[in-house]
Amino acid sequence: MARGRRRRSAGIITGALLAELPYALHGRNTGREDAYAVQRARARRLRRTLEDLGPLYVKIGQILATRPDFVPDSVRRELALLNDHANPQPFSGFEEVLHDELGPGWQSHFRSLDVEVPIGTGSLAQVYRGVWHTGRPCVVKIQRPGSEQDVLADMRNLKTVVSLLSRTIPRTAETAGFRGMLDSLFDVMRDELDFTREAGNMKKGRQLVKPFPSLRVPRVLHVTKRVLVQTYAEGIPADQISCRALEKKQRKKIAYDLMGLMLRGLCIDRSFHTDPHPGNVLISSDGHAHLIDWGMYCRIDRSTSHTLLSILLALFQNDGTALARHWIQLGSCTPWSDISGFIGDVQRVTPKWAEANLDELNYGVALMKLVSLSVRRGIRCSPLISVTGKAMANMEGTIRCLYPELRIATALDNTLQQIIREIAEEAIAPAHIIETFLNILNGARSIPLQLQAASDDAANRQLTLQTNIRDTAIKTQSHRFSAAGAVPIFAASFASARLIARLRRHGNPGSVGTPES
Repeated sequence: MARGRRRRSAGIITGALLAELPYALHGRNTGREDAYAVQRARARRLRRTLEDLGPLYVKIGQILATRPDFVPDSVRRELALLNDHANPQPFSGFEEVLHDELGPGWQSHFRSLDVEVPIGTGSLAQVYRGVWHTGRPCVVKIQRPGSEQDVLADMRNLKTVVSLLSRTIPRTAETAGFRGMLDSLFDVMRDELDFTREAGNMKKGRQLVKPFPSLRVPRVLHVTKRVLVQTYAEGIPADQISCRALEKKQRKKIAYDLMGLMLRGLCIDRSFHTDPHPGNVLISSDGHAHLIDWGMYCRIDRSTSHTLLSILLALFQNDGTALARHWIQLGSCTPWSDISGFIGDVQRVTPKWAEANLDELNYGVALMKLVSLSVRRGIRCSPLISVTGKAMANMEGTIRCLYPELRIATALDNTLQQIIREIAEEAIAPAHIIETFLNILNGARSIPLQLQAASDDAANRQLTLQTNIRDTAIKTQSHRFSAAGAVPIFAASFASARLIARLRRHGNPGSVGTPES
């Protein structure tokens, strides 16, 4: 299968290269076409090639659209138009999938199913409208036959390509994080191939939108690995909504709820819809927004969430130095990193971003500007940045269709109190206090051993000191940050000591958190 898939991909790519050949050989000398038009045509050809190659390459193109560090602007603009639509296929092939997943009597699950014209066609699935056996209007998403094998074969082929790139241009590949970016994409695509995971994401999504009155997520009625049945979401895509269809007050409410959902997902829930483009946000006449297609979904850990929040706060407080420092913390340095140069770059661009609204600035693009600056200065980006940037850019595009006057800083202010409360509750949770205490204890225990090892090395003339700090200002900042960090560490130690004393006094771990009599 992989070999056949490789041949097909090679044929598509060869055709695209042959079409490109006249431009490569004579494009600069003909003078017959405007240079800009030529660039547009070539970028459009690349987009169509990726769409022909299939869903995995479409996702790669969408991520490349967020990487200005190595993709020209003319190409990125075209890649941003990539869509996952495909020509509709006859229902007969999908009927076999229903037979395999729901059984020979699959028709008994539905009162009716309109199989003449699908309401949605993608490279991974087709979507049909029907009525569930309970009488509830529903949508049936059926995976295309053979799509899983195609995607897995493409993954193997792309791993080979990235391995070749890593050997050919090692420094660029390491700084840009090709392997990490591809691994993140593969994780997302594996989830998309299993509809039970998408159903789990939808159930989680229904919990995520509860704090936001204007947002809805369809309910899962039935699911197998290749068939997903959900309630029908009434509405039209956000980019097709007329200004007359909803009052400005309603559009503003939906816009701020959508951005609140994104910010809460990054900072509190640590999970979010990564593909909320206008086609996946349906606006109903009653003023609700229905978020659909939860196949692409991202989860992040606590440390990453806190760092992302710090980046946002530094941005809106116009603190370029802090923004650069937290960005470096999210990624990592290389031996050729220019930290002071990166801090200077960020200090210059931050004031332009701090107070802008969506009509004045695309924050997804601003995020990718940071990627470009960091890669140029040899600072490796976190693989999550591409996924997060894509999600942010998609959400902004949807909000811009509804209420371009939205200010992300205002949306963050609206959510900040809740974010602080959640982080504080988490910080004083018994499990977290014990974890902090154990980290401090283990660190304290390791200090004598490290000092002894250093002393032995010095005595044997084997002690070597290495530093990657290039700037005196950065040294000063490091000491200041360490001193500032001592306060919460001391507080955590004190709280941990009290907790352990209570444990000893009661003699029962279950008594933690129980009022004393």
